[in-house]
Formats: sequence, C-alpha cells, structure tokens
Amino acid sequence: MIDSVICSYIMENVVVNPGPPTLSFDIEYQCDPFLVTITETNNLSVNWNIATTYNYLGSGPQYQSYQGGNYAVNYSNSYGCTTSRIVTTKQAINMNLLSGCYALCDTLLADSTICLMAPPGSYDAWRWVLLPNELLMNGGPGVVSPLCLNDGWEGEIVLNVT
Repeated sequence: MIDSVICSYIMENVVVNPGPPTLSFDIEYQCDPFLVTITETNNLSVNWNIATTYNYLGSGPQYQSYQGGNYAVNYSNSYGCTTSRIVTTKQAINMNLLSGCYALCDTLLADSTICLMAPPGSYDAWRWVLLPNELLMNGGPGVVSPLCLNDGWEGEIVLNVT
C-alpha cells in the first residue's frame, strides 16, 4: 500500500536573471591599406570568431582585420546567459577585375590613385564610357590607356574596343 501525502501549498523562490543585451555594431572601413574595424556599440567585451570555422580571433569591444568577411560574435553575461550574432563586412576591392560593382573611398578617388587596366593587346579603336553615353577617354589604333578614376564619376564604366 502506498501512503498518500496531501499538500496544502508549495513555497519556492524563483530568481529570474537578466538576459544579455542585444548586440549591435558599427563598421568602419579604411581603404589603403584595406582595414575593417568592427565595434560593439554597447562597449561589451565580446568574443570574435571566423564565422565559417569558428576559429577564435580574440575578445574585446572592437576587432580589426585586413580582410573582410563574416565574423561570429558571442557574448555571455555574468549569469551565463549568452547571445551571438554574425557580422558581415565588405571584402577588399580587387581592382584587377574589369566588371563588378564597387564602393570606393572618396579619398582614393580624389587622388586618382585607382586605375582600371585594359586587357592586353592592340586594337583599331577603343573608348572608356560612363554609361549611358559620357565619353571619358578614347584612342586607337594601339594599346588601351588605363583609366584613372576621379570623384566626379558615379555609375557604370565600360570599355568598348574594336
């Protein structure tokens, strides 16, 4: 036979600890040399990892890298409650490409230090055009001259060769 116990009430103390704050970030870029600075805006000491491999990079409220990409950021408060977030930054610009969409620093454009190189070879005629139809440079016959960008141009630039 099982004894039965009847409870009139149960008294328990429940402690609810605060959860971690929401992580938010400021991202700044420097162009030459390329440097990305990620800062946790609440000044929390977070753990920085490479997002794809979770290789540990360090801890603190700020992280700097010479390459962009995805970073996994983790934070644990004093009660053991954790939060995490993936921060995606832009990659460094590879100016060896002739196609793509780029956001360039005004300081580099003002100095005309970024030049688009043409494919090797000699052509009957060539022209660099800011679409839809602004002629930036033309020439020929012969080798295409590089086009050094300036801050007055905004849009898509193409090279037409014949």
